[in-house]
Amino acid sequence: MAIGDELKAVEGESVDTREAILTSTEKARMENADKAMKSFSRNETVNGIEISVGWNDGYRGYTIYFPDIVIGDEGREKGVADQVIRIDTNPETAALVADYARKIAKGEPDVYKVYKRVETFTREVSE
Repeated sequence: MAIGDELKAVEGESVDTREAILTSTEKARMENADKAMKSFSRNETVNGIEISVGWNDGYRGYTIYFPDIVIGDEGREKGVADQVIRIDTNPETAALVADYARKIAKGEPDVYKVYKRVETFTREVSE
């Protein structure tokens, strides 16, 4: 129902009732948009490398997570300081990054090298 139709549907109601109906409708729209925005996720192991892509409330966006990366001295020695890369809020971008990570991991068994390539790619394609 378009907003104009919603307004016509509540014209005969009191101001409080009209505001409640419109607020309820807008809230439902926002909840549906929020669900759609957070809809993509993928967890897989490719060539022995665990890859997890999904919505992360702490980052307020999609992330790709490599749990096989050892944080600390080993990671720093290999040029990787984290297990998580923030993507952005677009599920299509998250899917694109997940596909790229899968492609790279198929030919590269070193999770640190995969992480660095995916990190570079993510910066190029994110908002």
